[in-house]
Amino acid sequence: MEKRAWPIRILTAVWHGLDRLRRLLHLIVLLFICLVVIVAAVGDRVLVPSVAALVIAPKGTLVDQAVG
Repeated sequence: MEKRAWPIRILTAVWHGLDRLRRLLHLIVLLFICLVVIVAAVGDRVLVPSVAALVIAPKGTLVDQAVG
């Protein structure tokens, strides 16, 4: 196998380094998403009674028509 010119070797090394960095960042993001899902699944649950009502308390002026 013949040796490549030094600029090509440098570009190849930079490319491989960037590819490894991309893979590492993807792994970190995937682990973070998994951690968020696990924490959400294990976290405290709020029990809502079956006779509960949703109370909405709007502030400001309520407009009953579309603008335009």
